[in-house]
Amino acid sequence: MKPLNTLLILLILVNCSPEPEKDQELLSERISRIENGLQPNLQIQGDSIANYTIEERMRELGIPGVSIAVINEGQIEWAKGYGMADSSENRPVTTETMFLAGSISKPVAALRAHQLAEEGVIHLDSNVNNYLSSWKLPENEFTEKEKVTTRRILNHTAGLTVWGFPGYDKGDTIPGVSEVLDGKGNTDSVRVYKEPGGSWMYSGGGYTIMQLMITDFEKEPFPEIMQSNVLMY
Repeated sequence: MKPLNTLLILLILVNCSPEPEKDQELLSERISRIENGLQPNLQIQGDSIANYTIEERMRELGIPGVSIAVINEGQIEWAKGYGMADSSENRPVTTETMFLAGSISKPVAALRAHQLAEEGVIHLDSNVNNYLSSWKLPENEFTEKEKVTTRRILNHTAGLTVWGFPGYDKGDTIPGVSEVLDGKGNTDSVRVYKEPGGSWMYSGGGYTIMQLMITDFEKEPFPEIMQSNVLMY
């Protein structure tokens, strides 16, 4: 057999090797470990650990539906939906089902704030009102000596109200960010209720102020800022 023909056969055999099948088997094993290997928060040394499945934990915690996406080396390795998005419509959760982002959006906003600080265009310990233009946080007796700063918003020591937001139903009128901050949505207004820097108190309202601060400072819509500077990576 001629050497060129031999090389061609070898290349065909290599290309037909079952590597994709092996990769899929490994992926299936990793998915199974997550789906069937949930462990309790409290673990006592010496006691055997009983693993839970995702479905078991959903039933125990009364969670109707869950969507999971696993990112490996910057890429979505796999995504699956579990349970029901709407039991009355018999509609299951899929990878396209929309959920409220909730507080997992905070690290995204925080990262952009830190990027701006690293670039030297904002200072974490400056009054946020220095960067706000479309809306200002009202000053009061609590801000006479200490100010609300980006750093204090980031670590929840800014002394701000509104710990979280309940979200809106489909079809509801969604207020603007400034309206939310002034209590024209479905929560109270976001205001300083104690001296900034004095103590810790979780405040989603504070992060909403920071969102508006970033939007005002960069003069672009917040989703576009996040997509261009954080999510694209």
